Amino acid sequence: MGYLFVPEKDVYTFALESDDGSFLWIDETLVIDNWADHEAKESRGKIQLEKVWHSLNVSYYENYGDASIKLFWVMNGIKEIIPSENLCCRKEVALPKKRDLPMEIKLPDYFFSAIPTGN
Repeated sequence: MGYLFVPEKDVYTFALESDDGSFLWIDETLVIDNWADHEAKESRGKIQLEKVWHSLNVSYYENYGDASIKLFWVMNGIKEIIPSENLCCRKEVALPKKRDLPMEIKLPDYFFSAIPTGN
């Protein structure tokens, strides 16, 4: 999970390209549902956003063959990678080992099976 800042209040279009399935959640809203086995495929979704930081969550899985995932937004009709200054993550969530997490952070066990931990 990370965070997204948008430059102004507006309806935003996001594009998520994945091989295989993916979801894009912004705040509590499912913006893109592309959860199926397929080759690299782009799906788009729109959401009204205020000029504040929003929670951002991309879920992804790979079943077989090639693997890829890319997230974009569409600004003035142009699809582009979201600039790094508009993205942020919480350092606590990015820690590499489950045992290093502070007690107040609760993450499901499947979270740790989806990332290399070095354990």
